[in-house]
Amino acid sequence: MKDKSKIVAFMLSFIPGLAHLYIGLKERALIFFIFLVVGVTGGIGLSVVTYISEFLLLTVIGYLLLWLIALVDVFSTWKHVEIKQLYNNSETIQEIPDKALNKKSISLALSVIPGAGHMYLGYQKKGLTIMGSFSSWDGWEYQCFCFCSH
Repeated sequence: MKDKSKIVAFMLSFIPGLAHLYIGLKERALIFFIFLVVGVTGGIGLSVVTYISEFLLLTVIGYLLLWLIALVDVFSTWKHVEIKQLYNNSETIQEIPDKALNKKSISLALSVIPGAGHMYLGYQKKGLTIMGSFSSWDGWEYQCFCFCSH
């Protein structure tokens, strides 16, 4: 890691996943790159299909959010990689991304759906409660609420 430059990592971070690939975290690079491709193609596709240009704005906002998450993740992981190399004296970093760090990244991505991140982390009851509270307003409870309020 001593031969890696943080400036180069910052420059590569403009394409989410490249900075992770630069420091040797292939799995994380793949996760961020998949989110980038799916988000950009989905946003452009929705804009083309529906003729609504606001989806392009949402795509740009989504890209900026993904870039910020990837940037914070690569520099926070950088410290873990350096510490692990310092104490283990190993130059290979294939095993460095801890499962806990990957779980946090995946649960952050799943948090777009209310409760899904909680369920992924093992808090099924809490996740179902959150998910149910958000989805219940679409069903019969919303109709009962409207009927009773009149």
